[in-house]
Amino acid sequence: RKAFFALLRENLRILTRASIPLGKVGPFHPQTVEKILAQGWLATGLSWFFKPGLKGTYCSMFHDIAKGRTEIDNYNGYLLSVAGGQECPLNRKIVELVQKQAQEKRAYGISVLDELIVD
Repeated sequence: RKAFFALLRENLRILTRASIPLGKVGPFHPQTVEKILAQGWLATGLSWFFKPGLKGTYCSMFHDIAKGRTEIDNYNGYLLSVAGGQECPLNRKIVELVQKQAQEKRAYGISVLDELIVD
């Protein structure tokens, strides 16, 4: 959760500074998401409502990694290009980790999330 919310906050900063209009995130308007993310306790509390629906799910790139390919450049790579010179350590680390996994043709699993936490 900590890495997920930190990534959402970083992505919000990148898109806001680039003046890219944000769409809804699930049922929430962008301004509501921004307010929720600003209150860590609130984001964590709301995350419990989404947890049951996420059980057993996985990233769509999971199986692609084993084949040595991913769509990471279309997602986090795009955010890096939009960010320009902005600080965006989580997105940089995610691109690096996913590309490394694709080169090795193996997914590391959930333990890799510890590497994403940037305090």
